[in-house]
Order: sequence, then structure tokens, then C-alpha cells
Amino acid sequence: MLNKILLEQWGDTLLTELTPAALRAWIVDLSLKATSVRQILIPLRGALELAINDDLIDSNPLDRVKLQKTLDRDAYKAEYEVDPFSAQEIAAILGAAQGQARNVFQFAFYTGMRPSEYIALRWESIDWAGFKAKVERSRVMGESREELKTRAGRRLVDLRRGAVEALVAQKQHSFLAGGLVFLDPATSQGWDNTQRLSLFWAAMIKKAQVRYRNPYQTRHTFASTLLSTGANAMYVAKQMGHTDTTMITRTYGRWVEQEGGVLPDQYCKMTDGLKAGAA
Repeated sequence: MLNKILLEQWGDTLLTELTPAALRAWIVDLSLKATSVRQILIPLRGALELAINDDLIDSNPLDRVKLQKTLDRDAYKAEYEVDPFSAQEIAAILGAAQGQARNVFQFAFYTGMRPSEYIALRWESIDWAGFKAKVERSRVMGESREELKTRAGRRLVDLRRGAVEALVAQKQHSFLAGGLVFLDPATSQGWDNTQRLSLFWAAMIKKAQVRYRNPYQTRHTFASTLLSTGANAMYVAKQMGHTDTTMITRTYGRWVEQEGGVLPDQYCKMTDGLKAGAA
């Protein structure tokens, strides 16, 4: 983002010439979704904050740029549709996978964690007695960081039957080392990034002959499954790392309305009476 977008546009611009009006016009010309614009503005905002700390400018011009007033409604429409997998599709996908690839994606289906979160998960964050996983870091470009997407992202996730089974199966690959839980099968090192993860996912989906959706849909599958079986919306929000139910009701409203189904065994909490087996 820095080299291809920001420096190309603003590399020769004096700090004093970077006005809110100029920024607004540039943002509109980008013709991107709001989510993408926010990502681009992160390093720019950081650079401007450094300039303030060095007394080069008095205020950050981005503070006077409100995206909701700058971008049109289309920029806030979802970039892709929430399209969860069915129980039959999950079975086919996991049946087509083996070893560590199966373990990491099975864990994803049954925890609802973000890809950057579960590839950063460490064994020390697993509470075997309480059947919980502590989400406290993310992994980006091969580095684990003590940073999460939101403040609410730092949370305890209930380990359901399918997640515990995945962890037990993964023990033979990484438990004794005591570091990252999930490793890239090709390197036996931590996953470099979610793009690398996606390569294994695409091959697995193709082998299973299931219609392709990206790995993030495992998170949507988790949320929609719980909600359609009557789970409390606030509980689901907390499990997924949201502060309230706003995102849940907006994104998964139709599954809330369908509540009344039966929760599959693999989605049941271990504390609901299911045994942890080798855990």
C-alpha cells in the first residue's frame, strides 16, 4: 500500500499541502470499498501522527475526513456475500483433507476464529480443563503480533467438540515444541500468511468437489450455525470478538429468524456433557 499507492500519490507532496479537501478528492477517485480505503489510510495516518509528534504539523488532516460523508453507499456494500457451508459440505471438505491441513480447517469451522487469529494460536493459550482458547495475538507476514483487529478481539473462545478433536489430532505435529499450534505442512513452520493458507484451502475444496468459497466463510458458517439453532446473539458476538450484536444482526439476521434447528454434535460445547477424549 505504501509503495504502490501512497508514495505514488503523495510522495512528492509537502506535509503542509496535504489538506482534507485534497484527501477527500483522492479517496473518491480510488473507487474502492470502504474496507479497502481504511486499510490504505492506516499507514498514512501513522505517518501523519509521527509528523505531529515531530512538530512538523499541528494536526492530522485525516481527522477532518469522514469516510461516511466522503464515500457513496455502494462503497459500504459487502464485498462478498455471507455464504456458509452446509453440514454435508463440511463433511466433504474435511474428508478430502489430511493431517495438519485438515486439523487447521476443522478448528476454523468449529471456533469461528479469524484466519490471522488461529494461525497465531499457541499451545499455551489452550485451557484443556475449561475447554477454552485464549485469542490474544494475530499472525501477519510470518510474524505473530500482540495485536488484534479490534479491542474486543482479545477473548476466550469455547472449544467445541470438533475443535477439541482437531487439537488432539494436531498434538503429534507441534505440541512438544510448545509454540504455534498449527504449522504449514510443507515447511513444518508457522503459516507465513493467510494467502499461503488459502492455497491449501483451494486444493482441498477442489478435491471435495464443493462450490468454492474463501476460508473466511468458515467463520460465517460458525456464526450462522449457532444462530439458526437458537444461540443468544450476544453470546455469538462475544465468541467472534464483537463488542455488541450490531454486526451479528446486520450480517446474520436471516439465520436468527430461522432459529429452531438442531445443533450438530461437532458444534456442541465440551462443557455440555461431551467428553474430551484424549484432551
